Amino acid sequence: EAISTGQMCKSVCPPYTWSEWSTCTKACGSGKRYRKAIYNFACQSYDVCPMSRVEESVCYTPCKFDPDKYGGPGGLSMYPISVLNPSIYPEDRSYMCGSWIAEYQKIHKDILTGKRPPAYLMYTTGTGSYPTPGGMAARLNGITTLFFMAVLLERAFLIEWLDPPGLSDYLEPKTFDWANLNSISALKSRRTHDIGSWKASQQGISSQWYMNTNFTEYFTLPVEIVQGHRYDFMYAIVRNPSLMPKAYELGVDRIKCFICCAFDLLFKMSGKFEGEMSQLLQELGHPKRPLLTVQLRAKSKDMQQAVQQAELYMSCANAAIADLKLDKEAVIQVPVFNNRLLVHLLAKKYVSELKTPVNVDPATKTIHTHLGSLPAGTSLEVAKGVQERTFKELFLVMNSTIIVRTKGYMASFGNIADAIRRHYNEPGTVYTYNVGNKCTLFPDGSKIE
Repeated sequence: EAISTGQMCKSVCPPYTWSEWSTCTKACGSGKRYRKAIYNFACQSYDVCPMSRVEESVCYTPCKFDPDKYGGPGGLSMYPISVLNPSIYPEDRSYMCGSWIAEYQKIHKDILTGKRPPAYLMYTTGTGSYPTPGGMAARLNGITTLFFMAVLLERAFLIEWLDPPGLSDYLEPKTFDWANLNSISALKSRRTHDIGSWKASQQGISSQWYMNTNFTEYFTLPVEIVQGHRYDFMYAIVRNPSLMPKAYELGVDRIKCFICCAFDLLFKMSGKFEGEMSQLLQELGHPKRPLLTVQLRAKSKDMQQAVQQAELYMSCANAAIADLKLDKEAVIQVPVFNNRLLVHLLAKKYVSELKTPVNVDPATKTIHTHLGSLPAGTSLEVAKGVQERTFKELFLVMNSTIIVRTKGYMASFGNIADAIRRHYNEPGTVYTYNVGNKCTLFPDGSKIE
């Protein structure tokens, strides 16, 4: 209730504070909560200040977890990720991304079906004179940036993934039909941009450029294509004057993890790949046994320093097992190779016994572990093998009970996979250890690095 002091409102609403949030309307899953304004003095001019000002937000109450049903060593519980096992964890996580989804879903569909004028924004892995878009982390960053730009510009978002065997072998459209390339086949009015590659960054395309460019005037043709995009410019986009009003209106600027929401809304596993991953996890013994993935990221071309760095990560993995009081013999440890600097000896030293072997080019005897480092002329068999391993490692990390990864550095494959993993899992059910100057537990509930 307003505290009356007999004072009158004049031309502005008087100062106020917010009450505490109400209890969530759902005892299990997503619901709503409310709070109301408490004014410092009564306002009798309702035209100036609405006394019934109430604010609402989405809230989430964790459902009770049955470790006997889903498995887990000791008191350590695990939720299998909903992307893989929707029947086990059916809760829809898209509520964490805002209330704009249904509106954009209609816009996207209306453009594809011709009910709205053609307006497309397409991400492509690119060919020809434009640079390749890098590895998995770079591609997911680029897809995320362009997807939310399409949302804010009210354009239909599409993805063209040209590397064999193709994205749809692993991931299919979920909420939005980003694979419907037939919808633009007859549209000749189009152009292609390089506004996210390393080359572009050397030519002044930076976060500042993304913050200052008027994209409503920059993208004007029916089909606008961006290739070579590899950086995350989301935080610049939501502060861009031409996009900020729409971002504020939709609540996009308040999303905690952009890449998590983009992945959740755009992708679901193909039936074939889901079967392969389920079989792989079953063979590994997960979720009955905890899965620990180690992101081996060599930062040096010097072999000795690369090995020392790898040893540091593996030492952190052992420290994590001890810290969580787990039986080391029961833990499944899987190294993840996601850096182009790894050389043959290092990969052989730490290679896991998965059915996704390190790919060696028979012609050059070169080892390939990175999706963005395949040179021209790489055999189709090797390219397919690298892509298959990359997707399997992505979902292995997303299903991990524990991950040991690079501290910070969101352009890293392991860190992005970890962020998506946190989106699908409840705090206290998955654990992250950072390797910086020391091995530290990444706290639950804090901002994703």
